[in-house]
Amino acid sequence: MEQSQSIKPELEIPIITKPALSKRFWALLRLIVFGGIIIISAAMLLPIGELISSLSAPFLIGGFLITIMVFGGVAFLIMAPVNSAISSSLDIESIAVVVLGMLSLVALFIITLFTESSSPVTIFGLILMAIYTIYVYRLLHETNRGRQANEALGKKYGELLQFDKEKSDFITVTSHQLRTPLTEVRWALDATLKDQTLPENPRFILQKCKQSVARLAGIVDDMFRARAFELTDSNLKKEAVDVSSIIREILEGLELMTHQKETDVLFEPPESDITLDADRAKIRIALENVIDNAIRYSPKGRVRISLRAEAGNAIIRVEDSGIGIAPEEQNMIFTKFFRAKNALLLQPDGSGIGLYAAKTIVQKHGGTANFTSQPGKGTIFLINLPLRK
Repeated sequence: MEQSQSIKPELEIPIITKPALSKRFWALLRLIVFGGIIIISAAMLLPIGELISSLSAPFLIGGFLITIMVFGGVAFLIMAPVNSAISSSLDIESIAVVVLGMLSLVALFIITLFTESSSPVTIFGLILMAIYTIYVYRLLHETNRGRQANEALGKKYGELLQFDKEKSDFITVTSHQLRTPLTEVRWALDATLKDQTLPENPRFILQKCKQSVARLAGIVDDMFRARAFELTDSNLKKEAVDVSSIIREILEGLELMTHQKETDVLFEPPESDITLDADRAKIRIALENVIDNAIRYSPKGRVRISLRAEAGNAIIRVEDSGIGIAPEEQNMIFTKFFRAKNALLLQPDGSGIGLYAAKTIVQKHGGTANFTSQPGKGTIFLINLPLRK
C-alpha cells in the first residue's frame, strides 16, 4: 500500500545560528585582545613596582593563587565540550567578562589604596570603562537579536500549530465520513457475490471491485488511526466509558471480516459493568486495532475476548489461535510501521500502524499493553486500563 505524502506548510522559520567552534574561537580571541590591552595598559600606566613593595608576601601569594583560579575557571568554561550542559546553558564570554571585570576592579581598588599616583590610574580606569562599554553594547545587541528571533519563532510555531490542527481535523472528518459508505459498498458486493447464479465474468469483475474497495477502506482506516499519534493530555475528551459496549460495537463492525476469515469469535463479558474515565473514541480505536489483528491473522481459527476488573484496573484479554509472532520480532511489534514477516505474507496491504496506535492510546490513558506469543500457535494481548474512580 502506497504511503500518502505528508503535507508540508510553506513556512520558513528564520533561525539565527553560528557554529559553536567558530563562536568560541572569536570569543576567545576577543578576550585575548582585550586582556592584552588591559595588561599592557597596566604595565605602562600603573606603578606596579610601588604596589608590590607596599604589599606583604602572603597578600601577593594569595592574589596570585586567586588570579590562577579565576583564569583557570574562565579557560574551563571556554573549553567546555561543544553541546555540553555548560556550553549550551551559559554565555561563556559574558561570564568571562564579568569575572575578569570584577578582578580588574578589585585590582584597581588595591592600586588606588596602596599608591599615591592618580593620573595613570585614572587613565587605566578609562581604558577599562571603554572596554566594558564595548562588551555591554555587544551583549545588549545580542540579547535584542535573540529576543527578536524568539518572537519570530513563536509566531511561526503558532502558525504551524494552527495548520496542523486544521490538517488533523480535515483527516478526521474525511476518514469518518468515508468509512460508512465504504462499508455499505463492501456489504453490497459480498451479498451480490453470494449469488450462485452469477456468471463467471461479472463475478470476476465484482471480486476485483471488492479487492479495490478493501484497499481503499484500509487507507481510510489508517488515516483515522493515525490521529492517535497526535494524542496529548489536553485533547483527550474523557468521560465515563463502558468497556463492554465498546467491545460489542467493535465485534459488530468486524462481522464481515469474521465471516470472510471463518474465525470463531467469543466475547466473555463481565458480570457487572466496567467503566473507565477515558476518551471513548480513542479507546475504541485501540481495542479495535488489537481485536482486528486477532481476527485478521487467525483464519479458520478462534478468538477469545475477556474483560474483568482487578486491583483498580480493567483487564482486556484478547487471545487468538493465529499465526503468532516470531521471538526475534516480538520486541518490534509495537514499533510504528513495523510488520512481522508472516503477517506480510498473509496480509500484504497492512500499514503497521495499528498496534503502535493502540499502545500509544493506552499509555496516554495511564495503562499498559503487553503480549505473549508463539509462532503457529497464537498470541495473547493484555491491556490494562485504570478504572473510573
